[in-house]
Amino acid sequence: MPHAQTWNNAPTTSRRFPAALQATLGFTAIALVWWLTTRQQFMAAGLDEALAGADVPQVPVTLLAFSSVAGRFTGLVLEAAFYLAWWRSWGAPFRFGRFFAWIAGLSLIDAWALGLRSIARDQGGDVAVWLAPLVGIDLLRDGAPGSASSIQLAFGTLGLTTLARIGFTAYAQARETRRGLAVTLVVTSVVWLACRVVTWWTLDLARGASPMP
Repeated sequence: MPHAQTWNNAPTTSRRFPAALQATLGFTAIALVWWLTTRQQFMAAGLDEALAGADVPQVPVTLLAFSSVAGRFTGLVLEAAFYLAWWRSWGAPFRFGRFFAWIAGLSLIDAWALGLRSIARDQGGDVAVWLAPLVGIDLLRDGAPGSASSIQLAFGTLGLTTLARIGFTAYAQARETRRGLAVTLVVTSVVWLACRVVTWWTLDLARGASPMP
């Protein structure tokens, strides 16, 4: 009956709207956290003063932070799309939207790590030593930031937060694909390692050096 059909569809519609609203609020909150984190990083680096003294059209740091957040979300979309293509090519089920929501939330681990790294650099000494295993082994390195080698820049953020990000990303894939956690952990680790190696080689090429011996 028409009335019965309308009645049965009503709960479905009412359930979908809160889910969509929750997703919108969640992504907005994540973007806001990243915008605040990025803006603080730019301000701490003196980017606003550098831009003010440069003979170039002035771009507000706030706008640059928005651009950085947009770029980060683009990267998350590409990450989710890669895993979608990978697992679908092996015949595994994979929901893009659900996985994207997972890794967007997990990116807050990276934002938290950036904040801790800023504290470690400001405080130095024992604080940097204690936080290095958590947010990045490059905090143990002496010398100016510009003196770091390409491989140090590529792998310098390796720490417990990075391992947590890899582990939870693998767990999200295991839930989506119904594959074993060990399998998805290997895939995620290899992808992370490959991205780090590409970053290392790219930095070497940008510096005019060859990444190959």
